[in-house]
Amino acid sequence: YEKHQPLRRAMTSCVSRYYNGLGIGSDKSSHRIEYFLTPHQYLLHGRSNKYSQLGDDGTRTDRNELVKDHSLKVPSFGGCIVTNTNIDVGIKSADTAEFQNLDQAFVRLFSSPDLENNAPSLSIKQEDLTLSVSCHSRNSAKESHDKLDAEVPIVYSVKVCAESYANVEVFDFIESNYVDIKAEHGAVKTHKIKTEKVIINSTSGDIVCQGALQGDVTIKSKSGNCCIQEEPMMRQSLYKT
Repeated sequence: YEKHQPLRRAMTSCVSRYYNGLGIGSDKSSHRIEYFLTPHQYLLHGRSNKYSQLGDDGTRTDRNELVKDHSLKVPSFGGCIVTNTNIDVGIKSADTAEFQNLDQAFVRLFSSPDLENNAPSLSIKQEDLTLSVSCHSRNSAKESHDKLDAEVPIVYSVKVCAESYANVEVFDFIESNYVDIKAEHGAVKTHKIKTEKVIINSTSGDIVCQGALQGDVTIKSKSGNCCIQEEPMMRQSLYKT
């Protein structure tokens, strides 16, 4: 929780940049980033057995519980995680101090223990350098509280395809080949991404990029808002609608 407080503080002070059919719009400092944080503010859970939600008043509420937990030995370098899901998903780098060999990955599913028979399906496959994770719920409701979390080595490439209203969080990756995120109506949040190529596509969900964002960057959203914290970007950066 404390680890991500700087993200929340930074979001409340950054200048929003809006993009529409006319191209790049002017900065609107009067529109603070709280817009992106309501009505739901999600937290990556670390290795807790609870999936937590941060309310508008700053209070933390434990939601669904850990129902599936997988630990895998993975290649240290050159790997990637490919995720397809219709529930909220968070992907972050595994703790480099704890896993210094960069060869551990974790996949966890949070759902209601009272509805075990209706928990989302989870499939994990590891082939050569690719870790494939597929997770789908039969409940496609916008307010679903199921959550998929994954931790992989900090040097891994990341590809996410989020369907329907699934929200996406990708935090803390460096020296990888790419981060590629495709979302439909859910929000996308990134934090400290330093990679060769960053591609973020959204149909109507909002996109928030905080912290370092380094690489060849392309961000597209047909009708959602985009906010990039004012921090110098490295190399070519493109923002499109």
